[in-house]
Amino acid sequence: MTEPDAADLQNVKDLILHILRDATDRGEVSDDKPMQQAALQRRVAEACQERSRTRSSSGLRVPTKHEFIECVNALTSAGEVRVHWADGVPGKVWLSVADEQQRQRLHGLSTLEQAVYEQVRTARNLGVWVRHVRARLNLSLTEANRALHELQKRKLIKQVQSFKHKTRKVYMLTELEPSREVTGGSFYDSDGGFDLEFVRRLRELLVKHLREQPWCTAAELTQHLNRSPVLNERLEVADTRTVLDTMCWDSLLCRCDGLTEHVRNERRAHSPEGADGPYYACLRSATADEIELSDPPHAAAHRKAVRASALAHTPCAKCPVREHCSPRNPHIHPLACRYLETWAQNMGDAPHAEPTPATTASHRH
Repeated sequence: MTEPDAADLQNVKDLILHILRDATDRGEVSDDKPMQQAALQRRVAEACQERSRTRSSSGLRVPTKHEFIECVNALTSAGEVRVHWADGVPGKVWLSVADEQQRQRLHGLSTLEQAVYEQVRTARNLGVWVRHVRARLNLSLTEANRALHELQKRKLIKQVQSFKHKTRKVYMLTELEPSREVTGGSFYDSDGGFDLEFVRRLRELLVKHLREQPWCTAAELTQHLNRSPVLNERLEVADTRTVLDTMCWDSLLCRCDGLTEHVRNERRAHSPEGADGPYYACLRSATADEIELSDPPHAAAHRKAVRASALAHTPCAKCPVREHCSPRNPHIHPLACRYLETWAQNMGDAPHAEPTPATTASHRH
């Protein structure tokens, strides 16, 4: 068999591009629906045979598998063709034609480097772990690290720190920002550590604002915090709600799920109508030490202790006649309990909630 010359190989490369672009125009091929390499090779062979029948004896010769792969690798290195590998299936390769932007990014990359790049790209802002890249492409650690290093050197991808798995190497495209699942959100620093100082500042700002404007919603408080010049991080409502919950567990705030008459009257002076709850207000004056957040690993035990402690300090817990206390009992009933009334007054500057058996209750003996 004669060795193919440069003109033969160039004709094969042109034919490959023509088939892929034609299939793309017809909607048969896209980034999400690439063409399998074996199917493309069959189409190239059929096109070569068709040209041989319709032209003179100098028609295009059917390339061997080695020649075909050589042409694909050349187009891949030139950035003309994108490579998609099947997850964990050695030898299963799919191809698609690259647009102008992709050609500039992928120019000069080997087939393996392109395949690794595709794994990183499809992971989007969640990133991909190097072990997953190896498993999906059936690569050795050396091969995977070499390809990732080359992509990093070209500034196509970057390594990010996962707050859940600090020893894992996670990669994503350079232009993307990591998702909250990777960074842990606003409460974690760039090294993946819990930012206690940041949470302490949040709690101070929330206490200060709720003393001035009680019964705000989490969304309203988030807007207030994001306007604050003290904070550099932009918060989501879920972030603020998490901090508010810890402050309720620490007995710094109280929460009202419904828009009662008292809450509506208190909000009328500073907040628009129609905001959905729950609503938050300061329960009492807080010292600097109380605003500090407990160490996260002990947060569950801390919350349990706080709830138990708060219940134990109510007069109902030590009342000798609590078994007889009932709204139906004319002598011992919650709405007339002077002990609970005194206890509520001693709570400090707590806002007065509307009378309910749960908040103003016990009995007068």
